[in-house]
Amino acid sequence: MIGFTLKLIGALATLIGPFVGIAYYIRVAYRQEKSILVLFVQELILLFQRCTMYYAQILKGAQSYSTLFQISDASLFGKLSDVVKNPSIIEKTLELKAEFFQVIRYADKAWEVMAKASIATDDESKKQYKEAARHFQSLAVVFFVGDLIPDEGIFRNNIDRPIEKLTFIIDYLESVNSRPAFLGRFSKVFPNLYYEINATASFIKKTRSELTQLREMLYLLREKERLLIKAR
Repeated sequence: MIGFTLKLIGALATLIGPFVGIAYYIRVAYRQEKSILVLFVQELILLFQRCTMYYAQILKGAQSYSTLFQISDASLFGKLSDVVKNPSIIEKTLELKAEFFQVIRYADKAWEVMAKASIATDDESKKQYKEAARHFQSLAVVFFVGDLIPDEGIFRNNIDRPIEKLTFIIDYLESVNSRPAFLGRFSKVFPNLYYEINATASFIKKTRSELTQLREMLYLLREKERLLIKAR
């Protein structure tokens, strides 16, 4: 009897073992994908906040400010490409990072020429530096919210572009977070699974709220810019 029981246990282990192995592989891949997505969403939201603040500074006529924020290096984006299998997510993340890079690039250029203006010894040089700074500021804003389109009465033609791309990425993260129905059958093997799901769900909810507030701020800033232009 004991021998039969041991054989039965061995047979069950042989049958169940591969499924546990598959579940473990899926768990690791799932966790890696979700972790890298959370990291990129955090970074992109922070960049979006900084760029929105920069847009507000420009409308106030600010001439002096610090640089914005440095973007993660190429190795981290390479990891995103390795673990995220949805090509649209990789594409939109790359587009956002490229756009934010250009905002930072021209904001830095504006800061550099303003620093030169502050130490220039003649009025003509100061004037030229300030004009160059305004030019770079304008380019930074264009990469963030688009060109001026005065004929249509809506002066920034791509103001929803970064919002739509961020929303798309957050939606995908939410779909990944709700994916592991198969893993749920192995809750004893992965006791922290549901805690991680709930923590990520809270992060997504908080991020959506932040994005809504940023959208409202951008619309207000666009209206402010429209009024400023009309008043000229």
